[in-house]
Amino acid sequence: MIPVLPRKRTLGARFARHSELFGCKFGFPVDASIDRFIMIRHWVIIMPFFGSPEKLMNTSQDALNSSYPLDSISYCPFLAPPKVMTNKKTAQDRIEILYRATSRPVLAGLAFLMTVGLGCSRETSIYPDPAPPADTAIVSPGQTDTRFPLPDDFYNHSVNRASIQVQPDGVSATSKAFHFKTESDANSADSFNGSGTGNRAILGFSPEDLYRSPLATADILTFDARSFAGTEKISIHLQVDLLCNGSSLHVLTADSELLSNSPESDGYTRFTADQSAAIWRADHAIVDPDSANILVPAAGAAASLDALKARYTAACLRTGITNAADLPKGIPTAAIQWALGSDDTTTQNSVFVRRLSIGSEVFEGLE
Repeated sequence: MIPVLPRKRTLGARFARHSELFGCKFGFPVDASIDRFIMIRHWVIIMPFFGSPEKLMNTSQDALNSSYPLDSISYCPFLAPPKVMTNKKTAQDRIEILYRATSRPVLAGLAFLMTVGLGCSRETSIYPDPAPPADTAIVSPGQTDTRFPLPDDFYNHSVNRASIQVQPDGVSATSKAFHFKTESDANSADSFNGSGTGNRAILGFSPEDLYRSPLATADILTFDARSFAGTEKISIHLQVDLLCNGSSLHVLTADSELLSNSPESDGYTRFTADQSAAIWRADHAIVDPDSANILVPAAGAAASLDALKARYTAACLRTGITNAADLPKGIPTAAIQWALGSDDTTTQNSVFVRRLSIGSEVFEGLE
């Protein structure tokens, strides 16, 4: 299965974790009133130095009373015993008690104990998932053509006079497929990253749970294709970040003529791209910095991705803006793409594509 990204830590959870690391926690529950939670934790610690309990009371006392019941508070052993809080009804009273109970000498000792990492007698902190690296904010692919709605997580990256839409494919009364189409006109050289003037239909796929997933997630890709016009075939692109930190994004291509294929009984042909097969080229040659060996060439004989994965074990799939000459200029393109034609295609082509598979995931039955 495609792995799921870790949950993002909320601001409140980061405060809870920060407080836990210093050893002493106040057991206010983390709920919808997270701002109150942060504020109370903050002022209990620093108000003897910087202010008074009244500073906290700019917000609704009723909200504080309902959100933080008296018996939810836990103390470190060296603070005031619980009995001093008996019969106190309001948030103002509770804060004032904490203020009186934590005199400056006590807090001086508390600061020392925090530095040596002593903890409370009762755990009340929430332990969130570790924060992912800062560059993991999910990038949504751009689209060059929104005239025809596509299924969720699919994106149209077609360039110039090319299109993709879901249409009946004629196999049965209800069957549908992605219809890739290119026209015969040439264009000005300003739509691709490179100088191409052709027409290229590109379908991108990038669900959130695929973002930054290991390259091996797409170890084998298959699709069924049926041509109705022209000679161009469907190729596959993988956008791969070698270090998975946003610094080394490459586009790996398995050209259509190198894909293994087997005919289906209804006029379609199933094509397969295997990462272990010698069918891959890169937008720029990928060279091992230690041995100077070419791991994936940019031209000439294609290569498998085995050596690349052995050298760059963190390599992952990634949506983003690339410099690949035959991709659209200036927009983030999806981690996985199927493309009809090239940046110099100026002929009419029409191909239906169905049943896309990525590793163990299969996408079929278009509506």
